[in-house]
Amino acid sequence: MPTPVETTATVTPPAESDDASEASAGSSVQPEAGQPSAVPAAAEALGKAQLRGEHVTVSLNSILGGLAVALVTAMFSVLMWQINSLGNRVDANGVRIEALATELRTEMRAEIGSLRTEMQTEIGSLRTEMQTEIGSLRTEMRAEIGSLRAEMQAGFREINATLLDHTDRLARLEAAAGLPRIIEAPESPGGVGE
Repeated sequence: MPTPVETTATVTPPAESDDASEASAGSSVQPEAGQPSAVPAAAEALGKAQLRGEHVTVSLNSILGGLAVALVTAMFSVLMWQINSLGNRVDANGVRIEALATELRTEMRAEIGSLRTEMQTEIGSLRTEMQTEIGSLRTEMRAEIGSLRAEMQAGFREINATLLDHTDRLARLEAAAGLPRIIEAPESPGGVGE
């Protein structure tokens, strides 16, 4: 099994000179013998700049700015995700509410239909009972009226018979006393009240 290749570079300090090319030629980053260079170009340029005596400074503001941009981007992404998630939940709840409203409408209509059917059945039953009761009352009333008529006619006949008897007695008394007859009562076949 082969061993991994390790890359190392040696840096020699530059001589104090103004010539940038001489500094860069006098000091170079060299890989170990027999190994390819694995140092990226940016690191190599940074190394050359440091060897020339130039100070490469990375501004704290640029680092914080980059972090702030990354943080704002991440927060904005999370916010958009939350808004999308909330929108999806609102849409799902809207669909659920519409389904529940449809179900409630269906149940309410079925219940109202059932109540109407029961009410119509009850009204029909009450009408039948009322008509039966009214028919029974009419029959009883007719029988009672017939009975009262019969009793009244019997009473009127009795009264007529009594009146006729009294009239006949009065006529006999008047005839026995020799008094002239003043009132002649015509005899009616049906009597008084007919």
